Amino acid sequence: EIGVIGFSDGQNISGCDYLCKAQYLGNSFDLAEWGQMELAAPARPRLDVTFQNAEAAFCALKFWTRAEEFSTLSGDAAIEHMRTLDVELGDWQDPNNAGLGTDWNAMRAVLEKKFEEEKGMAKSLLETGDTFLLYHANAVSEEDLWSDNFDGSGLNWLGLQLMLVRDRLAKTTNGQSWTRHIRRIFNEETGEPWSKLQEDQWRETVVGAADILEGAVEKTRAMAAVVGSSAEKMTKLVIRQSNKQGHFIL
Repeated sequence: EIGVIGFSDGQNISGCDYLCKAQYLGNSFDLAEWGQMELAAPARPRLDVTFQNAEAAFCALKFWTRAEEFSTLSGDAAIEHMRTLDVELGDWQDPNNAGLGTDWNAMRAVLEKKFEEEKGMAKSLLETGDTFLLYHANAVSEEDLWSDNFDGSGLNWLGLQLMLVRDRLAKTTNGQSWTRHIRRIFNEETGEPWSKLQEDQWRETVVGAADILEGAVEKTRAMAAVVGSSAEKMTKLVIRQSNKQGHFIL
């Protein structure tokens, strides 16, 4: 049995957040109460910029010479500002993410800072145990690379990277860990699957996790409608508790 914990973008709270209580895993989760994250990049190594959330930091890497403009933005606002700058500057996004390389490597750097060792966010990530972490999109076609694309057709790169970060924090990158399993399927340096067969196997896992999670969300809504209660109050009837979080069995 494999536990599944789902989360949204962290700003636009969804049904899986009520169930799993793990919205802090989302890139747009406001870090104000946890202490802002600080990020530097090879393109301007002496510049340390603070951000309210991981999404703003990730977007800023596309326009690092104007990174401070993203510092206080919410996740949604950071995405919109990135698009605005892209139009104003004529498709001037930095494909090298301020010297960090590909989007895969840039996101990994952002997550390592967000969940820096010995900080509160790192402790919360470790409390998810060895569960499968699923970035559950709110709708199909909203995000099919970093999330599950709602229906499981996405690659769930964000959940995958979070499991890699968690294993590093827990010092369980070898043995029976998600890192060991992921390395059999993906090139950890690029995020690319080793083969189509291995990619399909991963996608089967994502589809299964998304189906179970969305089934639990729908069950909660149905039960809430019957008894006239809120989805949040009905959570305890449909989830299993693990480390104060709801998780489901895959």
